[in-house]
Amino acid sequence: MQTHRVKLKIAGIIRHTFDGRDAVRMSRRLNKEIWGWAFYDWANSAYAVSVLAVVFQFYFIDHLATSGRNASGELIKEVTILGYTLPGATLWPWTVSLSMMVAVVMCPLVGAIADYSGRKMRFLLFFCYIGAGVTMLMVFLSVGMWQLAMLLLILSTICFVGGNVVYNGLLVEVAPTKEDLGFVSGFGWALGYMASFLMLLANLIVIKFEIPNPEWSVRLSLLSVGVWWAIFAVPTFLWVTERAQPKPLPPGQSLLTVGFYQIRKTAKSLRRYPEMLLFLGAFFLYNDGIQTVISTSATFTNIALGATLEAIIPAFVMIQIVAFFGSLIFIRIEKRIGTKRALIYSLMCWILLIGWALVMQTLEEFYVMAFLAGFVLGVSQSASRTIFALMAPSGQAAEFFSLYAIVGKVASLVGPLLFGLGAMYATRLEGVPVINSMAGAILPLFLMVLIGALLLMKVDVAKGEKEAI
Repeated sequence: MQTHRVKLKIAGIIRHTFDGRDAVRMSRRLNKEIWGWAFYDWANSAYAVSVLAVVFQFYFIDHLATSGRNASGELIKEVTILGYTLPGATLWPWTVSLSMMVAVVMCPLVGAIADYSGRKMRFLLFFCYIGAGVTMLMVFLSVGMWQLAMLLLILSTICFVGGNVVYNGLLVEVAPTKEDLGFVSGFGWALGYMASFLMLLANLIVIKFEIPNPEWSVRLSLLSVGVWWAIFAVPTFLWVTERAQPKPLPPGQSLLTVGFYQIRKTAKSLRRYPEMLLFLGAFFLYNDGIQTVISTSATFTNIALGATLEAIIPAFVMIQIVAFFGSLIFIRIEKRIGTKRALIYSLMCWILLIGWALVMQTLEEFYVMAFLAGFVLGVSQSASRTIFALMAPSGQAAEFFSLYAIVGKVASLVGPLLFGLGAMYATRLEGVPVINSMAGAILPLFLMVLIGALLLMKVDVAKGEKEAI
């Protein structure tokens, strides 16, 4: 009943966002299986925003990555590892990088086993409920428990990434035709942003009114994210049909080894797909910059602008609702100007916004930037997935999407590491004219998006589609 109400509300928004024949055509294309597939975006997007981007990130930096209190009772935001004392804030991007490192090793194994066993839905079920369960355990984290916090973050992020490898691979099975890939992908992102908006709004109310107290309000918010993920993923497993059939293993390979064998084979085969290879190079750079900006923005505002959790959550609530409508509008824009051109325009916006972050001085500026970023957030993510799906060889979706995930996650190793190094030198940039203290952490991200956009301009998507045949 709850999911039925959600479907009616979203369908109503679509009718108001798109007029006439476009709205009717889109409503007809939203069959039950597409709804089921997109509901996984609704389910796990709460984790992406509340844990990776906002609530848990702030809680980790301010309370967990600490080592007791000083004489005045303030938390000491430093930790000691192997005899070295480090700022607690640097642990966050490095923990994210470590989790992505594990995901890089895991992705080819997951993608290949899902392909050869014909059990994508079982893998998705496993990652979904292990990830949701680990997220629920975050409710037990209190001040100074940074070691356990790192472990839970790594485990839940691995499940989040592993599930998305399988989920993205299902896109080509759920979309009725190749022409519908952009629509289905964009619809999934839109649904995810609406879910993130609702979850962050609930988090804001609980934390703002300190229900039942300041510390437990955050911990209960984290518990609610895991519960949300577990409950709203149910339609995915009820409505999406497993179409894949088991495939014979290559000679001398097992399910445990075929993943790495396959990824080597897939990587070697990229020479036959030069446009896809060029796109992956561009994606590696611009995705790294954008995803690091998203995953470390709370740290940036905390260090550079002195923001508190209560002050920053409303900005992220706004981003989600703006990104929801931006994703729906993108479906119409993409139809008119093409997916690649829409992606390039979105990257141009990101270049301007990240450049602004180098010189940003006030929280009010961040709110304006967040509003503008919301419009292009879904475009950069959905359009990238659509372009890759168009260039992926038929019948090898999970295999190539595991490579796509690896490229994205290797990139996610580099950005946070560079950001963490820049954060270590933040105090040295305080008081420097024009730029803010986190400019050293932001500059590499700016350059990555800029170079990635320039490479993307050289990609011929139509030629890439022909190479995939």
